[in-house]
Amino acid sequence: MAILLVTSNLPSAGAGHEDGQHIYHWVKELSGSHTFSLLSFIREKERSLLPSAAEYFEEIRTVPAERSMLNRLRRTLLLLSRPFPVAATYSKRLLHHLREMIADGSFDCVQFEHFHMGQYARLIKPGIPRILVMPDVASDVLRQQVRIASGPRKYYYYREWKLSRYWEKWYAIWSGNVFVMSRKDKGLVESWDVGCRTYIMPPLLNREIFLGPEEKREPKTILFVGAMHRPGNRDAVFRLKKEIMPLVRKEYPEARCLIVGANPPAKIRELSSESFIVTGPVERIEPYFLSASLMAVPLRIAGGIIVKIIQAMGAGCPVVASRQANAGVGARDNVEILIADRPADFAGAIIQLLASPDEARRIGQAGRQWVARQYDRNECRRRMERAYRSVIEEGKQER
Repeated sequence: MAILLVTSNLPSAGAGHEDGQHIYHWVKELSGSHTFSLLSFIREKERSLLPSAAEYFEEIRTVPAERSMLNRLRRTLLLLSRPFPVAATYSKRLLHHLREMIADGSFDCVQFEHFHMGQYARLIKPGIPRILVMPDVASDVLRQQVRIASGPRKYYYYREWKLSRYWEKWYAIWSGNVFVMSRKDKGLVESWDVGCRTYIMPPLLNREIFLGPEEKREPKTILFVGAMHRPGNRDAVFRLKKEIMPLVRKEYPEARCLIVGANPPAKIRELSSESFIVTGPVERIEPYFLSASLMAVPLRIAGGIIVKIIQAMGAGCPVVASRQANAGVGARDNVEILIADRPADFAGAIIQLLASPDEARRIGQAGRQWVARQYDRNECRRRMERAYRSVIEEGKQER
């Protein structure tokens, strides 16, 4: 099977989860039995990642993501009717390369990463299957942001939500096939009733996570993981600092919180102290999952699936999460995970695990076993192979 990927972020091992790492791991996994080509935007800081990506692609074409001032001014007109990510990723150069690459009809399907890249799906002639990959349903995330935002940001998110809700449905229609990461998002896309077929593209977990020791956990250490350029993660960090950890420290003054994630803005770095440590980016996240007493995920804004929850559970780290954070994961409260929303309840769940190492161990082991069943690598691969075969067969019938 020959697959053309059209992406807004270069797929590579060094990319963030939603910035290309997820699809990179799938390309790496499937490259032995399928061939992949890539058409991607690229930023200057990503050029060093090209060698790691080139190993798994037969052909790579890139278009600079940085634009001239004149180019940006021309694209402002698109903002009258399109959400910002769509206008930001519209490119005549990318259109030109796409037309050239599909001209000879050598690809079995064309796959667009993220909903905003679905704007190019209409270019693909009938008979060539198209896939739109949506790690998150953009309108669902924006709806949550509208709920907690205030001032001008509330209007901005409301406008983005309205436009995204309209256009992501059209891009799904033009693509005909949508890959999502969770059952929650599968149900959401299917509720649109726009005639597209939906499949789950699960995250591939690093096998090393399941091999780490569980007995070396640092006492009274609470972990939060998340890229800090995302509003939902910043909101969760402020909740931990101002609303949750003060309640925890009434019972355990020695408790400390580790905030791990790239791109912490000044307001997040200013929160750092001896007991609330903002690490910034780290080379490897696995040691933190394997050493923390527990992971706290008090998100009020969450996309399709919170991969860091799956990773922590796979490492045997007990997790306390909000209902919203667990919605795409689907773990059972008080069995594989603890669920809490209000600050007092969230702090209470953390205290419960800190007070009882046996209870924490029970939750951690149950979570690890659940992840091993749900995200078995061989089974995930079989599911993806079936999804691609189904897409190709449906495409043949439509020719």
